[in-house]
Amino acid sequence: MSVRHQVDQQLADLSEQNAVRLSLDDDGICPIEFEDGRHGFVYVPPTDNLVILCMSVAPVLLDEPGMLFGHLLQLNYLDDQTQGAALCLDAGESEIFLRYSLPASRLDHDGVARLLGALDERASALAAYLSDWQRKRSQADGDEDDTAEQLDDMTRPDPRHFV
Repeated sequence: MSVRHQVDQQLADLSEQNAVRLSLDDDGICPIEFEDGRHGFVYVPPTDNLVILCMSVAPVLLDEPGMLFGHLLQLNYLDDQTQGAALCLDAGESEIFLRYSLPASRLDHDGVARLLGALDERASALAAYLSDWQRKRSQADGDEDDTAEQLDDMTRPDPRHFV
């Protein structure tokens, strides 16, 4: 069974459980909308034996997002905050995404559903954290009395968000 067929079958099973139609298009992409307004997709590249899942996390809210990009790289470092997924940027949409890929050989009979659920949980936690981080950073930009120590504290994720 091809990777595309395997993933499409899992999406069809997920469709039945959730009363929505999910299937890969001709390009190997299945867009997904979540109840909380976030969106994402499942992608099966034509030349790889990979399955890629992406989910929106948060919009880029800062006018000067350079520090945010550095912070995203920091969160990706060693995967401790992303649990093996990677934070990415869709520059065209000014949106942060959480991306996870795995070899198709590691995908079991309900792997797409389980991975989407896990990605949804992780994206929710990161959404709350990154929205708060950007809000604090935006306020700090307007406050000239901010100390380096206060800014340094904002670069450390609160571990309660990632339990």
